[in-house]
Formats: sequence, structure tokens, C-alpha cells
Amino acid sequence: MDLLVELDKALETFGKRLAAVGPDQWTAGTPCTEWDVSALVRHVIEGNAHCGQLLRGEEVDRTPVGDDLTGTWSASIEVIRSAFREPGAMTAEVRLPKRTVSGEQFLIMRISGLVVHSWDLARAIGAAEEMDEGLVRLAYGFFAPAAAEGSLPADRFGAPLPAAEPEADLLTRLLLACGRNP
Repeated sequence: MDLLVELDKALETFGKRLAAVGPDQWTAGTPCTEWDVSALVRHVIEGNAHCGQLLRGEEVDRTPVGDDLTGTWSASIEVIRSAFREPGAMTAEVRLPKRTVSGEQFLIMRISGLVVHSWDLARAIGAAEEMDEGLVRLAYGFFAPAAAEGSLPADRFGAPLPAAEPEADLLTRLLLACGRNP
């Protein structure tokens, strides 16, 4: 699996949903109960924008995202794409608040977050919630073990929910692991 191709697919998925946000939907609630659509989009943009700094071992610039979320989104996708394509990015040590991971693990984490937050955004604005099967598989592989360990951040992920049906599809299982009720 080419993780850079998966990153591009995840960015495209979120970007399409972002483009569908109507002017009256920015304050709509999301499955991330603490965030409305605007806060969710800001969170994703900030995560993208910080990738280069984290991969280089630099302090993260916590400058707030401005009001032009669509324009800032475009800039953030260029940052994340170029950051992960830098020589040595996949083997870099990335210091996160609670642990240190490799650049490759960090990329998987970013893709996985984009997948779940793409679904969150779709749910919030009433857009199609289907997701690419490969992206869902990648995200499930990241989130399911973290959910089982209880190590998902409580401000973005609720407690894992039990599967209603043992035969639930992988997207449903991913969302339940992340505390979402599809």
C-alpha cells in the first residue's frame, strides 16, 4: 500500500465534503460533541499545517486558523503533502504530546484521522457518508487497537460503542470503535 496515495485520497475525500458545506452549516453540530463544523474543519486544517514542523522536530506554531477556511484548507493540503514527501520523512521521529512515533506511523495516524473526520463532516452537513474501502481498512487498523487500549483522545473520540451486529461492515465497526453511532 502506498501511503502517500492513501493520503491524497483521504485529503480529496475531506476536501469534497468541505466544498459541500453550505453557508448556514458552519455552526451545525458534529459527532465530535465539543465541535461544530467550523471547529472540526479548523482542527483538521491545524493538524495538516503542523505536519512539517512535527516531522522536522520543531515546535508547533499554534497560530489560530483565520476565517477563510476553504483557502486555509488548500494551503494546509500543500503543507501536509510536501512534508510527507521530504527525504527522511517516513523514518523521522515525531514527538507527540503522549508518545513518539515514526513518520510513517504519524502518516497513518493523519490519514486515519482524516477518514473519521470526513465521515463526521458528512454526517454534520447531510452529505454522502460512504468512504473508500482501502481508507476505511487503514483507519480501522489504526483506531481499533487504540480503542481497545482506551488510548483515543477523549475530546475527539467517545468511548467505543459495541457493535449491534457481528456482521457489521468495516466502516460501521470503525465508527463504533471511535465512539460514533452510525
